[in-house]
Amino acid sequence: MKSMMRTQADRAEENQTMMAGGEKDEFPYGLRLHLEGPEMDKLGMPLETGQKVMITAEAVVSSTSQEGSEKGATLQIQSMDVEPADSASPEEKMARMFPSMVVES
Repeated sequence: MKSMMRTQADRAEENQTMMAGGEKDEFPYGLRLHLEGPEMDKLGMPLETGQKVMITAEAVVSSTSQEGSEKGATLQIQSMDVEPADSASPEEKMARMFPSMVVES
């Protein structure tokens, strides 16, 4: 997996353009998922602030953009699952992520 945490250079550049009193986050806003009651009910797992979870999702790229060297993409999540981050072995996680690669014994 790739860390999406902002680098010091990213944060320094943002600080130069941010108005005083603005909120500064370690991760970009676009990487947040906001789930409401119906979505949480579908996932069937109670979530608590600060809890680490593993997300498995399928999405469609609904749009892409490029302006000069700046690139962007919008992903529409169509299905997802959430589970506690430490509930499965690495092998079980890989089997869920890549079911076509599972070798039956």
